[in-house]
This record gives sequence, structure tokens and C-alpha cells, in this order.
Amino acid sequence: FGHSLGGVVAQRVALRHPDRVRTLTSSAALPSDVGGLGAFRHLRLPTLAKFARIKPAGDREGRIAAGLAVARLCASPGYPFDEAEARERITADVDTGIADPDAQSRQIGARWSGPPLSELRVPTVVLHGTDDPLLKPSAGRATAAAIRDARLVLQPGVGHDIPRERHAAVAAEMRALADRARAGGRP
Repeated sequence: FGHSLGGVVAQRVALRHPDRVRTLTSSAALPSDVGGLGAFRHLRLPTLAKFARIKPAGDREGRIAAGLAVARLCASPGYPFDEAEARERITADVDTGIADPDAQSRQIGARWSGPPLSELRVPTVVLHGTDDPLLKPSAGRATAAAIRDARLVLQPGVGHDIPRERHAAVAAEMRALADRARAGGRP
């Protein structure tokens, strides 16, 4: 399982090490073999502009405030934003999280030198929110279309996060995928 940039990483791990991956669930992610300018067709540029205006702060409270601003931008419009939960999650990670605000941009723009997604042969489900403010649903559609027999699940009302109300449904998709893979003879 990988979400957002983690979805790209999960796709790439499955491509590089298919013998170590039983199934793949890619959530709210770009296709892993699209980089640089090719990724722009899937991005919502107004949201990127809003991200660019969030300046990381040097002090702890400023980093928490910046994290909350990002969480609000990524929130699912079809579900209530739980600011207390977001603050708790952000506060728990604020001292050990990403210190380099440009790291993710460099990763997304990095050139991929591995196999194309079309070579992926592990059972795959691709999840994408219909209301993702960062990545258009075309990113999920392109990912699923590139992977043979991948199942695309568009989630109405879901943004670039996974709201608590969707956790059980996401877990059920992953469980069903694992059960199908096992029934199909994959260990």
C-alpha cells in the first residue's frame, strides 16, 4: 500500500521487486513512470500555487500551523475535516517529519529509469478521490489503465487524504485484493 508519493514508491518497488510484492494498492498517486512535464497533466495547478504560499517555519508552532494548512488543502470535501485529529497527527510527527519542503517536488520530478507500469504483473487496485484537490482523477485512471487487470476505485467526495470514514472501505478493498490474489495462486 502506498498513498500519494508513497503510491509512486509502492508502484516502483513492485516493478523492481515483483517477487517481494504479493499485491499493490496505489492510492491518490501519479503513475510511477510519468515524471517531469508529463506529470503536470494530472496536477491541479491552483492547489500547487496554494502549497507554494505555505512557508515552512523554523519553530515548532509554525511547523504545526503549516502542517494544518497542508492538511486543510488535502482534505476531502465530502467529509468533515477533523482539525483536532489532524493537529494530533501533525504534532506527533512535527519534530521528525520532512524538514526539506522541496523534497517531495524533487521526487515527483525525478526521472524513472525502471520498467514501465505496463510490465507490472501483481494484482493491483488503484484508489483515487474524485475530489482530490492536488491530483486529478486522470492520475488514477492512467495508473490503472497502464497495469494489466488493475481495478480502479474512484471514491466520491474524497480529496487527497483518506478520511477516517473511508478507512474501513479502503481496508476492505485491500483485503479483497489479497483474497483474490491468494485464490489466483499467488502466495
